[in-house]
Amino acid sequence: MILRGTYWHFEDVSFTEDHTPLPTVPTPNLRTQLNAFREVLSSNESDPLKSYDLSWFLHLIGDAHQPLHCTTRVSLTLPGGDDSGNAVKLNSPGPANLHSFWVACLAVTILL
Repeated sequence: MILRGTYWHFEDVSFTEDHTPLPTVPTPNLRTQLNAFREVLSSNESDPLKSYDLSWFLHLIGDAHQPLHCTTRVSLTLPGGDDSGNAVKLNSPGPANLHSFWVACLAVTILL
């Protein structure tokens, strides 16, 4: 299954510890889409469209509270950012990167 909105279902606000210049936050992103979905949900649009937008709205609210969907660490070695933790490799059994590790922890927490 291809996840629609893969390029806008997050908003990576950059931070740095080594004074690397920060890139601008691309648009569209999580914030612009939340606003767009909110507009549709408060409009007279059709129920099928509102249903679709509501499911994405709820998904994005969850992502906004997931640290690796709202930040990216920029450094001299990763001037474009760490890709929401995907570029942070782990040296342990299990998920190969920090983002996958975090998502796996969330999945286990939700199932409990």
